[in-house]
Amino acid sequence: MDLVTYLIAAAWLAILGVFFWGVVSGWRTQLLSDLPLPFFRLLERDGLTVARAGALVGISELADAARRCTTCASRRACDLGGFRFTRPAGCPNEHLFERLEGSKTP
Repeated sequence: MDLVTYLIAAAWLAILGVFFWGVVSGWRTQLLSDLPLPFFRLLERDGLTVARAGALVGISELADAARRCTTCASRRACDLGGFRFTRPAGCPNEHLFERLEGSKTP
């Protein structure tokens, strides 16, 4: 084998190493977090329970919203409590919160 083959193999190993590091790091972050999802804290802040929100928008939409919150890039900032009074900019569930606010009865 020549040098080019070794360089290509080393590049592929580096790519696979970075990929696996990202997967392990992501799973570790998800599994070690003891805090509830920020989505549920934002529901409580708006005066809604999970059951009430599920009745307003449907349980499948609520499950999709929890999934979006789990994989959100700004979840760590939400976990640190930076958004106690307003929802974070670019929240993937913003449209759901707007629907919930519009469908709440006084």
